[in-house]
Formats: sequence, structure tokens, C-alpha cells
Amino acid sequence: MATVQDHLENKPEKIQDLFLDLQGKILGLGDDIIEGASKSYISYKLSGKGIFSHIRIQNQKKEVNIELTIPQHNLNDPRRISSDVSHKNRHNRVKTEISLKETDESEYVFDLVRQCYQFEKQEEFANMKPDDDFPWTRFYESVADKLLGFKDKRKELAEKLREIVEQVDVLSGYEDTYEDGTTGPLRDICPFTTIGIFNRNHTFDNRKDIAGKLADLLGIENTVPEHFNGIPILPLLGWFFAKENERKPRKPNDIDTLWEIFEKAIEFSKSRDKNHKKSLIFLTEIHVIDFS
Repeated sequence: MATVQDHLENKPEKIQDLFLDLQGKILGLGDDIIEGASKSYISYKLSGKGIFSHIRIQNQKKEVNIELTIPQHNLNDPRRISSDVSHKNRHNRVKTEISLKETDESEYVFDLVRQCYQFEKQEEFANMKPDDDFPWTRFYESVADKLLGFKDKRKELAEKLREIVEQVDVLSGYEDTYEDGTTGPLRDICPFTTIGIFNRNHTFDNRKDIAGKLADLLGIENTVPEHFNGIPILPLLGWFFAKENERKPRKPNDIDTLWEIFEKAIEFSKSRDKNHKKSLIFLTEIHVIDFS
């Protein structure tokens, strides 16, 4: 059986160093990466999935050749060092090829490999059945779809959320400070803060209770998840926008922007369309919302 060391044997020191540096970076991407070796190449795959990268150490060309499963058009490669090899009769799912020859190219080449790893992770998540490790996916999708209907009815949504806050003892922090210095219930709200109502650091039973109340409010028929494993926890008093009147008051269009980002994210999640992805990235890059 071939080993990684077999591929390094009798290779120039420079090429060995290039590979070893890249190897360390790839294995550092996550605990779910498995390294293997065959007679022809060194492989990297996601645990439980297929190979996402082949690496060949080319003695004659004095380079490290990297094959990736990500289509070239999905790569962010401004230097255009990658090649589309999808038309060739290559191994399995290989779509793109890159060559690494110099040390100063290493970080850039690794970023392309990283993009492939993340692409495969996204595909894995997109194809995952909701009853596997993340049974909450369908519930969250339903919440997102229903919330989008409140994009132009935000005052109504804020009032409905207030009803849940009044029903659950552990919920607090949904009072706004108005421009005149007085305080009172939220009169506007973004979708991320709304979903965050059951993603805070409460007990599981409380989170499930709050999620159920929000589902009833929105008219969602999906069953509340049995667990929320893998979902980041928000601070108990955290919002995604500032108050009307505080040290850094929110700007007039901050909440509008959050709804627009939310809408574009849903469009991209359903279509995987490259233009929707560009629109989403553009929105998140040009808008900086300070909610600290």
C-alpha cells in the first residue's frame, strides 16, 4: 500500500517543503479531513464523503499539482492560476487543476483548496436529510420563509413578538430607547433578532417553548426540533441593531438593510445561483451595521 512518504521519496527538497507546508494547512482545516495515498496521488476527503482534492508531486516539472472537485467558475481566483479540466476524462469528480511551484504562491494556492473544502461542506449540508444530525433545518427554513412575509409588516411583527415576551418569564431586553429619551416596546425589528429569540442562552426547555410560541405566531406546522445542536448561542440581551437613542444610535436604514440581507440569503439558499450569491456578498460588504 502506498504512503505519503512514498510520494516524497527522492523528490527535490524544495518540492517536499512546498507539499509539507500545504499538507499541514489542509489538515488544519478541520477534524473531518482524512488523508490517504494511492500509487498515483495523495488524497484528501471529508469524513464520510468522497475525495475533494488529489495532490501529485511532479518530479520532472518540479511542482506540486493539485486537483480539486470544485468547478472553476465557483472559485474566487483573481490571479487566474487555475485550469478547468472538467472536460477531460479525469478521476471521479475532478473539475479544476492548480500548480504550485514557488513558496510565495503557497498561501494563495491553499486558499483555493480551502474554498474547495468549504464548497464541499456546503454541498454536504445542502444535501443533508433533516432527520440526520441537524433535525432543526426544516423548522428554521419554515421560520425564515414565514418571516419574510413580514418584511413590510414589521410593526405588526414587533407587536406579536412582544406578546411572546410577556408570556415567557425568562425573556427580557426587548425594550427600546426612543429618540426622545423615553423607553418602550420595540416598534421595529429585524428577522435575525426575531429568530434569535429562541437562540439565546436559555435552558433547552425554555428555548423549545419559545420556538413553539413563535411557530404558532407565524402559523408554522413543522414540529419544534428535539435539539438545537450546532446552532450558535446569542447573548441574552443581544440584538442585531442599535437602539433608537444610545451612544451609537441606529441609522434610519439599518433594519431595512438587515431585511434585505435576509431576503438575499434565502434566495441564494434556494437557488444556489451565482448572481444571488454576488448580491448577498455585495450587501454584506457595503453595509456595516454597528450594534455594539
